[in-house]
Amino acid sequence: MPSEFLKVKSQLPMLGIGIGLRNEICRDIMQNEREIDFLEFVPENYSRNIVSTNWLSDYAERFCLVPHSVSLSIGSVDPLDSSILMMEREFARLFDVPWWSDHLCFSGVGGESGHDLFPLIWTEEAVKHVSERAKRVQDYVEKPFALENIPYYTRAPKGDFDEAEFITRVLEEADCGLLLDLNNLLVNSLNHNFDPFAFLDRIPLERVVQIHMAGHTKFGKRIVDTHGAALSDKVYELFDYTLKKHPQVNSVMIERDQMFPSFNELLCELRKLREIWNKHQSPIVKKDGTVSSEDRVPGVLPPKLVSEMANLDSVTHNISLEEPSREATASEDEAGNTSLGAAEEPHQLSEYQMNWFTHWKNSKGYTPDKVDNKNFRPKFARSFVGSKNMDLRAFSIYAWLRDSNLDALMQAIFPATFRLIQSKWAEILERYFYDFNPPFYSLTDCGDHFPEFLSKHYLQFTKTHPHLKELADFELTTWKVGRTHEITDLSDEVYLGNADQIKNCRPVINPEVVVREFTYPVHLMAQSNFALNAETAGKKIYIAFLPHRFSSTEVTLSDTAASLIEQTRPGKLSYSQLIASVLTPEKRQSPNEIAAMIELFQRMHESKIFISCERFRDIPVKTGWEIYYESVKDEEPHSTLMRAIGFFKESGVNAGQAIDLGSGAGRDTKFLLNAGWKVFSVDSSGESLKRLEALDESTSGSLTCCLADFVEVQLPQADLVNASLSLPFCEPDRFSDLWNNICTSLKSGGRFSGHFFGRNDDWASNSKMTFHDRKELESMFSDFVVEWLEEVEGPMPLASGGIKHGHWFEVVSRKK
Repeated sequence: MPSEFLKVKSQLPMLGIGIGLRNEICRDIMQNEREIDFLEFVPENYSRNIVSTNWLSDYAERFCLVPHSVSLSIGSVDPLDSSILMMEREFARLFDVPWWSDHLCFSGVGGESGHDLFPLIWTEEAVKHVSERAKRVQDYVEKPFALENIPYYTRAPKGDFDEAEFITRVLEEADCGLLLDLNNLLVNSLNHNFDPFAFLDRIPLERVVQIHMAGHTKFGKRIVDTHGAALSDKVYELFDYTLKKHPQVNSVMIERDQMFPSFNELLCELRKLREIWNKHQSPIVKKDGTVSSEDRVPGVLPPKLVSEMANLDSVTHNISLEEPSREATASEDEAGNTSLGAAEEPHQLSEYQMNWFTHWKNSKGYTPDKVDNKNFRPKFARSFVGSKNMDLRAFSIYAWLRDSNLDALMQAIFPATFRLIQSKWAEILERYFYDFNPPFYSLTDCGDHFPEFLSKHYLQFTKTHPHLKELADFELTTWKVGRTHEITDLSDEVYLGNADQIKNCRPVINPEVVVREFTYPVHLMAQSNFALNAETAGKKIYIAFLPHRFSSTEVTLSDTAASLIEQTRPGKLSYSQLIASVLTPEKRQSPNEIAAMIELFQRMHESKIFISCERFRDIPVKTGWEIYYESVKDEEPHSTLMRAIGFFKESGVNAGQAIDLGSGAGRDTKFLLNAGWKVFSVDSSGESLKRLEALDESTSGSLTCCLADFVEVQLPQADLVNASLSLPFCEPDRFSDLWNNICTSLKSGGRFSGHFFGRNDDWASNSKMTFHDRKELESMFSDFVVEWLEEVEGPMPLASGGIKHGHWFEVVSRKK
């Protein structure tokens, strides 16, 4: 059968010579854009963050962008993660990418992730499993898909064929592309003693859309793919050999993730690649970017980025398995193979992955030079039943990579804490991750319980370093705030210049500001070798943390300023009322005291603690809902509804019966009616239904309005239930009945579109509203095929005025 992928590949652009977008070189990339044809980015770095996506758009204006994912785990026996695929499709559409890629591996099993690339067993079963999944993801994202060959440090388990044939079989049966990593190939050839040129002769080079070039590091006899060294001569030779055999490769790029040299050295590598490219291909004429200039944002420092070695957005529950027990040591059998027991060799893909992952989780990490010592015996964090024919020495290398990544990340989060307890750092981290076993869902959250751990388990530091926990708390807050949303683009320049303003206006607080109280000057200790003495210890200090350009800005507050922040959050007090709340009656009569307070307000505006000044509305004239309806009446329908309608059209359905729960101003109902749908519109507000009456006159009976409570109303059978921003307002003890009502009304194959509020929302303390987390939603939609699930967190402008910290989920799903 002719290959559809090869037909598509022949029409893909020749991108040329590129580089991976990384924090450390982002400015240099902009300054040297003439020497760079395209950029590869890791989409997991930019998902669920409006600011970082906008930042990426700045590069998309100047360069063609290619996404390279690290968390798909295409070979895992676990179900594919729909949120990853939704993310890929969204980026593919946003930046009109030519193709996308991930790795030929598995990253976890049993609902856990190892944040790494683990080798598959080379069997017929694995070929069928991976190729079927690759077809599905390529069809879903609607862009050509490529799989990358990975490095591996274990001996290849017994399979049906070798790696070259396995790769060939997967690519041909999946009919997808190859991202050929020549450094990975070289590393494997050196570690496992085979000819890399002969390997290239055996794989389908006509499927190569992209080539990765990277450096490696030697540890004793072992070679490790570190992405932290210069390109080797042998890698250049392999690149030249590949293009000589098959010139129609679409792109080549440098991966550098650590130990960055001067950018001039990277430019020299790019030029050498271009020289080889031009020897076999026509020189590249650089393509324009993939977004328009109107989408461009200022080029600021990006968020913390992630490489293949540390997948930030995968889900994990813990770093190890059970409660710690005695340390186990492996023995060597007569054949010299290190093993842990007499279990049978794994034959099934699922059994292989579970055994592999169990060994990996329990292994203690050692550097490759130690592992290759003939007297080395692997050690484990706890006893478990091992499997024969597992290369246990190599698991120590994978564990070392894991522990090194965690160590580097913890040092990035707690740099001053690390300096303070550096002599005990390795011991502390081992106890923290292996014994304390902190739960975390993303690697960026691995330090969330570290301050608590230090205070409970390292009491010996309290005498010499009584400020240790507070210092760790300070650094953790700085890290967490730096990864939230910056709202500078939503803030106004404010000058407090007249009495009417002070009397009739209120400050709007930055919803992302975090205030912490400390008893030590930890903000100074974190920056230098600040000497702690009796004068600086034990004094209460308030610090405000604000996100700023993907890092955190700290502002030291007076007691008065800290009090003002907390009183401002409800949004009910004017400047004059705030002044009255903090000044004594005598001071309120002093012009100097009043002027000092106004000056304090001005400084809080300039530091973006306050982000705007808003005049109080005349609330008695209109109700809150009337103000809301008026403010949104001309807006487009909600994006969740638009997605649902798009999915219907893709399946050949143009219209049907819809239910609009919480029709509000009628924007979604109006859209559905104009699209030819019959709509049963429900709202508990009479004002909402009055607005729909005008629509009813022109819809020829297609609209049915119902003034009723969501839970009690008898809903008709429907092809679509739309609930835009309405379900959170159901009381928690009634939500289950409401959801059952919705599910019962939906026909098989019908769709739900709507929103749910998350538990980090500013309104989450409202006991009369319902909030959810991702796990609860996954359980609720267990009888649905989730077609879109996006979690969003950040500043949310309110129609009635002001801004809150919002946390919500957008969902489109199809009932099975």
